[in-house]
Amino acid sequence: MSTIWSPDGTRLVYYGDCSGQQGENDPPTAGPLCLLDLRTGERKALIMPFAGADPVWSPDGRYIAGVGLTPGKEFCNRGFTSIAEEEACFYGNYRIYIENLDLNEVIQLTEGISPTWSPDGSMLAFLSNSSGAPEIWTIQLDGSNKKRLTASGQSKSYRLVWFSEAD
Repeated sequence: MSTIWSPDGTRLVYYGDCSGQQGENDPPTAGPLCLLDLRTGERKALIMPFAGADPVWSPDGRYIAGVGLTPGKEFCNRGFTSIAEEEACFYGNYRIYIENLDLNEVIQLTEGISPTWSPDGSMLAFLSNSSGAPEIWTIQLDGSNKKRLTASGQSKSYRLVWFSEAD
């Protein structure tokens, strides 16, 4: 997992201990994702579930979207015998979560992986097989208006990028 800058460059999200200066005998601080405010030096553990994929900041820096385990599911291992088996695990065991940093709350949004924010921050694009095949979908931040954008049934990249018209 990478260290991820906030859009305004004042905060970082990183994987690891959130205490900053943990001693040998100190108990570990909650995590595994930590938010570091570079202006104040304050560190705090994020509360969203985390499954190893890089989280993504909303354009306004108020939210972080990430991928975590579906409650009751386990991490996918690498002993798959087919792409279909691997995709079934990834799409069935992981959900997209959004953490509201202002309210310190997490929304379990939908099943899927690889979230990316729209340029205006009003929705997320992500990968899901909720239609029976891996496709690209969009969803509003409150979980409404979920729409499938592709219908090829073919494997998709695990990394989506959203381009605006200005790009």
